[in-house]
Amino acid sequence: MPTSESSNFPYQVVTEEDVPSPCIKACKINPETDLCHGCLRTLDEIIVWSKANNARKLQIWHLLQERKQAVGK
Repeated sequence: MPTSESSNFPYQVVTEEDVPSPCIKACKINPETDLCHGCLRTLDEIIVWSKANNARKLQIWHLLQERKQAVGK
């Protein structure tokens, strides 16, 4: 789950009704990893974000935290 303590993900989720986008306006897909340079989402995750329910958005945030640790961000 995103927190204000995450340096590259400066968002805090207060309730499940308020799931912010992880986009930090540094959009560029890395061709080697297929992840966005800024938010670490896949293109599919970026595309579905606006229509995703809160449970799916929280699931994506969880994946982003795992990816962040894996790449050392």
